[in-house]
Amino acid sequence: MPELPEVETVVKTLRPLLLDQKIKAVEIFHPKMVKPNVSIFTKSLVGKSIKAIERLGKFILFFLSDDLVVISHLRMEGKYLELKDENAPLSRFARMVFSLSDGRRIIYDDMRKFGTFELTTQSTYLQHQSLKGLGKEPLHDLDPNSIYVAFKKANRPIKSILLDQRILLGIGNIYADEILFAAKIHPLTIGKNITLDQTKAILKHAKRILHQAIANGGTRIRTYQSGQKIDGEFVTKIKVYGRDGKPCKECHHRLAKIMVGGRGTHFCPHCQHHPLLPMVIGVTGEIATGKSTLIQIGMQLGIPAIEADKFVHQFYQTKQAIGLIKKVFPESIVNGKIDRRNLLWAMVKDRRRYDLWIKILFPIIKQMIYQALIKCKAPMVLLEVPLLFQGKMDAFTDVILGVESPQALQRLRLQERNPENVEPLWILNERNLYRQFLPFIDQRLVNDSSIKIWKDRVEKTLKTYLAKTQSGINAGK
Repeated sequence: MPELPEVETVVKTLRPLLLDQKIKAVEIFHPKMVKPNVSIFTKSLVGKSIKAIERLGKFILFFLSDDLVVISHLRMEGKYLELKDENAPLSRFARMVFSLSDGRRIIYDDMRKFGTFELTTQSTYLQHQSLKGLGKEPLHDLDPNSIYVAFKKANRPIKSILLDQRILLGIGNIYADEILFAAKIHPLTIGKNITLDQTKAILKHAKRILHQAIANGGTRIRTYQSGQKIDGEFVTKIKVYGRDGKPCKECHHRLAKIMVGGRGTHFCPHCQHHPLLPMVIGVTGEIATGKSTLIQIGMQLGIPAIEADKFVHQFYQTKQAIGLIKKVFPESIVNGKIDRRNLLWAMVKDRRRYDLWIKILFPIIKQMIYQALIKCKAPMVLLEVPLLFQGKMDAFTDVILGVESPQALQRLRLQERNPENVEPLWILNERNLYRQFLPFIDQRLVNDSSIKIWKDRVEKTLKTYLAKTQSGINAGK
């Protein structure tokens, strides 16, 4: 959906095309777009001249002669097109045609038919239902204290608040994500918990980003275009929106995507720390590399640990898990219970069913882990997930440690630990895409020597992060 910068770009392209032109005729092919009705709308516009074109938030205002104003909203994909040739065919998405006195036609084109046109007067347009109660545009210097008060009254995520046109006008999904990233604020931070300094940061970056976007012709995302062959160059400057799964341009952590108020929301878990979570050190790597030893050492240092495998084991004890596995791997249910060995071999033998099960299992375990993280009161926690990236659980992490070992050592440890299941476990290990995500690992720890050397290496690393956490706590006091 076009936002403030895109609508401003449209207005700038329309002015030289329409100002001082007289409307000769109006054809409407989708009456539901028009208010109060097609007859009144058409009769009112014919013969009128276009005196000014302005923008208010995401609305386009056409000021006509005889005190009339047309309020236009492009919604998802509306655009205006100019046709100079009177015989040129219309596109199949043409919803309205404005014929001008000089022979040109301006076409309103809208594939989804969500756009709106409302007729009102210059003396009353600001009180019109669509415009009254709108907030102020952050293009200019706003009083941060008044916006701060509005935030404090809201028990909603800040992402949803920025989309509320009654508080700040003109910000949509793209720019809300970009503004929050620039201000280093997690999109789930509740409005009433936003500080005055954070409010100032939001306004500062909103003003900067929106002005920069306007200067670059807005952003062209998916199918939206200005309608005048102008592609928004700001798309090259986007840092988070639509870039989930790609490295953060500032810290190289993998960007994440969540849903907030039904809207896709993009952020950096490292740069935008979750307000309800402790510092989360993600621990990942292939099987039999030394992750369990790392967790044990961390716990000895007083760092609590959340291990995905334990949640999987816990889930497998439930009726829900038995019912789901019965549908995917029926041969793994013996006497009404899950036979873990049968399940292991079934997953190894049938990759299609394995992939299906992973899609079912990951969201469940991810939610269990999230709830455990929310409840954790410690300043720092270790989160051990072998398939951290495949499960998109790196979205919870501030830092990621990758644990590695030579494959020969891995197989030897597997042989000592679980000789009956070495082959199926090794096959599952090969499905771990850990090495594809190496660019997102903050620190790689190699376990290729004695247990003493490994423990010393781990302890030194964890103490470094403990010191940083303690430093942060002291700084916040």
